[in-house]
Amino acid sequence: MRKCFLLMILLFLLIGEKGYAEEWKRVKVGFDRDLPPFSFLDENGNPQGYNIDLAHRIARELKWQLEFFPLDGDQFVNHLEQGYVDVILGMKYRGSYENKLDFSDSIFTMSEALVVPKEDKMIYDLTDLKGRVAAVQRGSLAREILDNVRRVKVNVTSSQPYAMQMLFLGRADAFIGNRWTAQYVLEQKQVAEAYEIRLSFIQPTEYSFAVREGNLELLTSINQSLRELKQKKEYRSVYNYWFEPYNSQAIWWQRAAWVLGSVSILAILLISLVTIWNKRLKNEVAKQTKVLTHYLAFQREVLERIDNGILSCDKDRKVTLMNRRANEILGMDEDATGFSIDSSPLLKEISSLLDRTDPGQGQSGEITWSHASGSQFIYYYVAALEDGSGGWIISLQDRTEQIQLQEKLRIQEKLRALGQLVAGIAHELRNPLTSMKMFIDVLPKKVEDPRFREELIKHVPAEMNRVNNLVEDLLDYTRRKEPVKEWIQWEDLLSSIIRSFKMGTHQEEIDFQIDLDQSPYVYGDRQRVRQVLINLISNAVDALKDQPIKQISILSREDKDESYLVVSDTGIGMTKAQVENIFQPFYTTKGNGVGLGLYISYNIMLEHEGEVEVDSQEGSGTTITLRFPKEGRANEHPGHR
Repeated sequence: MRKCFLLMILLFLLIGEKGYAEEWKRVKVGFDRDLPPFSFLDENGNPQGYNIDLAHRIARELKWQLEFFPLDGDQFVNHLEQGYVDVILGMKYRGSYENKLDFSDSIFTMSEALVVPKEDKMIYDLTDLKGRVAAVQRGSLAREILDNVRRVKVNVTSSQPYAMQMLFLGRADAFIGNRWTAQYVLEQKQVAEAYEIRLSFIQPTEYSFAVREGNLELLTSINQSLRELKQKKEYRSVYNYWFEPYNSQAIWWQRAAWVLGSVSILAILLISLVTIWNKRLKNEVAKQTKVLTHYLAFQREVLERIDNGILSCDKDRKVTLMNRRANEILGMDEDATGFSIDSSPLLKEISSLLDRTDPGQGQSGEITWSHASGSQFIYYYVAALEDGSGGWIISLQDRTEQIQLQEKLRIQEKLRALGQLVAGIAHELRNPLTSMKMFIDVLPKKVEDPRFREELIKHVPAEMNRVNNLVEDLLDYTRRKEPVKEWIQWEDLLSSIIRSFKMGTHQEEIDFQIDLDQSPYVYGDRQRVRQVLINLISNAVDALKDQPIKQISILSREDKDESYLVVSDTGIGMTKAQVENIFQPFYTTKGNGVGLGLYISYNIMLEHEGEVEVDSQEGSGTTITLRFPKEGRANEHPGHR
């Protein structure tokens, strides 16, 4: 009886585990093993920290089963690219990662801090590190920052806590790294009284989750879950839990409370303690004022050097800040703050967007601004301020030179295509002309030769027909006119084409599979669409000559914007190089082909504002999809009468 009971429990657990595995998705996450309070391993080897808590809450919302992998910072990119992990919990955004990784919405604004012993009265800025030793983490942003400071000796360690240990042991004069990690370590080591943060906002950067480039499904799920956590205020609770204990302002009030408690107990020392405290406060204010001055100067320098025009305006639409580039784009004076944005012709065109822009969201677009010196193509982005002031930030980017360069490239591409066309015509005309010239050269000597006359009559007309066909194909392409569009029934159009192919030699062996029920009509020029279909089916028939299975499938479908016709065959297929060149003029793989059929078909589809998609693998057949835009009203559709 006891054994039966145990077997029932085991069976229940196995079924439960299987159901759980089917319901919950397994996700492998990597994290920095030594970056408290963001992520670290506790004394039992379990992952802890702000990033870990966020990951658990996201996993609960998305029904993920997380598998954690502690990593060093220099392993992140490699592990993502190799697929060892699906997501990295916490990476600073860098432009060099754009082609390798995709980043989620920001989960924190990270900034570097300068930590020095309080007794050191010489180091207050990065420039004061000349001739000194600074401890940093390998591969960190702080390491790159110090490359721009002269005569600084760098002590590089594997993690930021180890770098701070170098400072505690006297092997470094300062530490540069993550401000929050520095505060965490100082509190944990109980040495906060002996050290202080002289600079706390060095080069702020976004801190996000990272996934392998192209993994948009995972990235979208993470971003959506982060937004939901913010709406539910769970995000704020996680933040407060991990960062409020190490917030400098909270620590300041704790110390103030301790001082006030001591004063209440030791009333006799009130005057002396207050005097000492005021002196310390004045020194701290002076130091923080210096830090803030450096920080604001840095912000202003960055704002003035970027290539985008940046301006802000208040709720009355008065400009409160404008950088140098914005002045240049708008053509205004150097100091033009205080004017209304409606007084600028360019800004007036986008002012209507301001009231429709909600805080935390933005709107973008592009406008063409014409003036006396020419036209400017301006890309704009409008975002509402989230501080409750009711103002907006406007970003302007002058894309005139970029668009002009694109136009030059388009002209060069047209000239290159024209050169290819001329070269192809010369090549195709030379062969039949050379053949006819050879016959004409020997005609006086062999005119009486019956065999020669027979060959002359056989080959010269054939070569002339070849030249004539080439000229006819070119005339068909050059006599371009606007397509006369109408509603075409696929079945009527295809039945006559397929019937003509089946009447050809051995074509009865080909199995045509037709399915036109999903989208029986298309809007286009009947004769030109017919020409495209003849070219496609002809190529498919040629590809089936030596294949054991001879089948051509034609099906139609549609969505709300486009109609599709898909032509597939079981032929020999094409190589990647052939797919890339099939729409080039005079490119052909047939011995007797000219190479204009698909070129003309492609241009007919462009005239219909449509597209052609090719999917082919050598030995596995070819699928070509024609995409036609829908036009006209639904009640004009023949099928709706």
